[in-house]
Amino acid sequence: MAVDVDAGVGQRARDAGHAAGPVVHLGEDGFPLDERIAALDEDGAGRLVVGRGHDHVTGPADAATPNRAEIHAAGGQRLGQDGHRSGLVGQLDDELIGHLILRAGTDLTVAEPPSYRPRDVRASPRYDPRMANLTATAADLPPAVAAALASATPDLAGAERRTLEVGGIPWASVSWGDPADAPVLLVHGVTSNADTYWRIGPAIAAGGRHVVAVDLPGHGRTGHWSGRHRFAETATDLAGWIRASGLAARDLAAGGLAVLGHSWGAMVVAALPAAGLRPERMVLLDPPVLPLWALEMMTKDPLEHRYDDLGEAMDAIRSANLGWSEGDVRAKALGLTQFTESAALAILLENGEWDGGLAALADPAAAGIPTWVIRGVPEAGCFVPDAAVPAFRARVGHDHVITIADAPHSPQRTHPEATTLAILRALGIVPNAVERVDLG
Repeated sequence: MAVDVDAGVGQRARDAGHAAGPVVHLGEDGFPLDERIAALDEDGAGRLVVGRGHDHVTGPADAATPNRAEIHAAGGQRLGQDGHRSGLVGQLDDELIGHLILRAGTDLTVAEPPSYRPRDVRASPRYDPRMANLTATAADLPPAVAAALASATPDLAGAERRTLEVGGIPWASVSWGDPADAPVLLVHGVTSNADTYWRIGPAIAAGGRHVVAVDLPGHGRTGHWSGRHRFAETATDLAGWIRASGLAARDLAAGGLAVLGHSWGAMVVAALPAAGLRPERMVLLDPPVLPLWALEMMTKDPLEHRYDDLGEAMDAIRSANLGWSEGDVRAKALGLTQFTESAALAILLENGEWDGGLAALADPAAAGIPTWVIRGVPEAGCFVPDAAVPAFRARVGHDHVITIADAPHSPQRTHPEATTLAILRALGIVPNAVERVDLG
């Protein structure tokens, strides 16, 4: 069923009562404009797909496919950024270059890539936005966890830093907690680093875990980008480091390895089993479900790029994210002074459509591994659209998908208490309590 577009006023039309979510419109230069345009199709199998440039869409929605971002060999600057774009301010609340949520409130509604939808998705419990979402305050956390969350500092005071060379790469990591406890590995997203977990890391450690956060190649203090941008390649390299670090060789009596990945990190974590490493459990924090055109748009954000000066980066991040704590501003800005731009571009542009890790989770190597998905809500900027939730539930289990109320793509920054509680539930540290709603 097609959803028509009113090209003149940029308003969503409804065809035969079918409601569609707003989709960011692509202008002539491939950059999103502040018009609310829907171009959703429902294919023969009943799957929602994002439309752009389809025959039934006229006017502005027929914009040409954005060109792949180019890097100037000498200056490392993205080309083709016109002055009239200054009116658009991307909300930098994620680890993906150029968050597509506009400050005016327009959100990007993206459907799950249809080729990855499980056959039995219609038999799974249907998702409804009215279903109870997770909210939490410090009072909802174990006292020791709440205290660690409140006392954490962005300079990672009390954490242990380590560098271990594996495969010619000096992998940098930071850890909290007793090494004798069951290990939890935290993996960051594009343009970020281990510092993004400056609060979450010590909080989980206070729950009785040995928490390690790693800088992936081309990012943070690890650096040494070698061009291995495919999710499977990064997962293979990460698995090699995990084995060399001893995290995968712990006594099972203390509990096996749990691995959590955010954004790009979630895509990599989902690919670990196929790379030959089976964690005891996996947690995917807002694993992106995005089409290629949205990924291309992210590379054109004029605000998020490599900075040489930490102060300049902090000023830019602070001005674009007024609700962030100074610790989160610093952690994000630090990441922007450390990542390799060619790495971020290759990761975003040369991995195809991002399916939230569903294809990797469908690999036989991942069978039987308890997996959790923690997401925000689309209207706040999460990258797991409501349309994809049934597919995740069919794959990992209804009770293993947790939605944090009002949270964006990086809930560890904006909703640390609820994010910590969701992770504690996924790790089995506190009981899970996901409410079901009978939708008939």
